[in-house]
Amino acid sequence: MTELSGYLQTYFSTNESVAEELEGFFRLKKLKKDEYLIREGQYNAPLGFIQSGIFRIYRISEGKEITQYLSCAGEFVTELGSLLFGQPSRWHIQAISDAEIWSISQQDYQKIPEVI
Repeated sequence: MTELSGYLQTYFSTNESVAEELEGFFRLKKLKKDEYLIREGQYNAPLGFIQSGIFRIYRISEGKEITQYLSCAGEFVTELGSLLFGQPSRWHIQAISDAEIWSISQQDYQKIPEVI
């Protein structure tokens, strides 16, 4: 069982087989430092579970970068408006170190209720 599967099992209060089925929707992505999971203005933000590395969630306002928060291993990261409602992302989500992230697309995210 991966860390992701264990987290899904705990979060959704399911058994191991359901957690592993949910994990099947996720794909492991490797990002280099300074690469983006999503940029401001893009659509269909994925939901990501950080396996390793650190991500910065920020936007640019009046020419200045404003960091909302940092996320690290063992946490989920996304732009909710984009993931849930198909709106353009209001935030940049950038790896600030080399990182590995389990990513689920908006389309697969919507299939979760069918599994649980």
